[in-house]
Amino acid sequence: LVIYWHSVWRHCSLDQMLSIVRNRIFDGIPVQLTEQVIRKYFPNDCVDCAVGNIQLTTPPGPQPFDPSIPVGASWQVDAKTFKGDDRRAIKSIGGSTHSICAIDYRSGRVWSKTVRSRKSMVVHIRELIEFNKSNGYTMTTLTVDDEFNTTAIQHLCNQEHILLRVAIPDEHFAIGNIERFHRNLHESLAKAKASKPWVTPRWWAMGFHRDVDLYNCFSTLRNPLTSPYEMYD
Repeated sequence: LVIYWHSVWRHCSLDQMLSIVRNRIFDGIPVQLTEQVIRKYFPNDCVDCAVGNIQLTTPPGPQPFDPSIPVGASWQVDAKTFKGDDRRAIKSIGGSTHSICAIDYRSGRVWSKTVRSRKSMVVHIRELIEFNKSNGYTMTTLTVDDEFNTTAIQHLCNQEHILLRVAIPDEHFAIGNIERFHRNLHESLAKAKASKPWVTPRWWAMGFHRDVDLYNCFSTLRNPLTSPYEMYD
């Protein structure tokens, strides 16, 4: 029972699994799945987790969290190329080779898409801004790395009265939250296919969208009693 739900919930950690059950994040959690049972049977020797965690690195020190920042006001953006062992981009079944993710600071809500090119980043930033507006929020700050610090994106942010901040590694205006999320997605996909030989690398985009959806369903360390979906949507 514990192994099954550990796998379904993105090979979550012991603390995450306990939080899900303790706070009843989902309806229909089996009554037999208690904190005591989880602690007793949690699969610390999970092979899929061992494979997926080989890329883990020491995270930077935590930055103070400011709960006064409104939902939808401050976002971080990151882009990533999905590569194979030969360091070449992997083309998904739908033809995508890259992913773009943005995370809302207050709620932890992740917005994402898979794309075929890293050109015209301004188009994707505009989509994010319109998505945020459609949910009734006003973006005031957007933190990006140098790739997104283009003249077109600067002009767009000026039009929308958004403060564009360029990330400074290991400093306050970094994009560590979304970078770690992107890295964790890679590890989660590695876990999913470790014991499933029929899951080929070209499935990465489907696994990516599934993992983003599951992440938005779970509680977070900052908001242990609710999920990003509940806070934002």
